[in-house]
Amino acid sequence: MAKYHLKADEALTTLYPPCYYCKHLQTVGQQGEPFNNWTCKAFPTEIPYMILAREQEHNQPWPPQVQTGDYVFESWVYDRCDGVMRVVDFWGEWRYLTKAETKAVKPQDKEPGSR
Repeated sequence: MAKYHLKADEALTTLYPPCYYCKHLQTVGQQGEPFNNWTCKAFPTEIPYMILAREQEHNQPWPPQVQTGDYVFESWVYDRCDGVMRVVDFWGEWRYLTKAETKAVKPQDKEPGSR
């Protein structure tokens, strides 16, 4: 059986847009099509649909960015309340932090609900 891959638009209906997990998110916009009004430090007017739909990775500054600075996708650190911490990548894959990475986490890196 062939492995099924989500198309970008299907991903928006089954996963939160990657920006939801990013430290630089400022405004969570409309939760369904056309995904209007999402803003962040890199895109203070509106995050491009291509990024929200995971059609364009945001691991380096993107030409339409209007804000100065090198803001790119950067996951919050999520604490399961038992000392086990994890992050999510742009594609929605979760990864547990190593002990060394966990020790290096600063309070401002933790998702606001888990500080």
